[in-house]
Amino acid sequence: MTDHAISTSVLGRAASGVVPDRPSDAAAKRLSAAFQNEVMTGLEFSTWARGIALGAIAVLVAVQNWEAGAAATLYYEVILAIFFLFGMGHYGLAKSRYAQPWHKYFFTTTDVFLLGVWSEPRSPPSANGLIYRAISRPPSR
Repeated sequence: MTDHAISTSVLGRAASGVVPDRPSDAAAKRLSAAFQNEVMTGLEFSTWARGIALGAIAVLVAVQNWEAGAAATLYYEVILAIFFLFGMGHYGLAKSRYAQPWHKYFFTTTDVFLLGVWSEPRSPPSANGLIYRAISRPPSR
């Protein structure tokens, strides 16, 4: 192996996040740092895209629900704000010294949970501020 080539074992160790111990594995250290830099760049890009998309959706929700009243609009805007805060929390936590590999799974799970709760058919709040709950009952006979 020459100084300018990287073997597949070095590439494998760098891609898996294993930091090499030997000084001869300096290429693997640089490659691992490059992978980590790309992960953070992708997370930053996805956070910006999420914020812009949620901002556009928030404006659309406000325009479409204008006649339904402030309570219905606020209901959906709060849900969008929670999605935004989870995205910003993930990015902020990934940049901090408290970053852990399991955080990406946690934040993905919270997004799926929020989508599941939000997409469950239920009535938005009424004009007087009361939230109707969808209660499933067995059919009457």
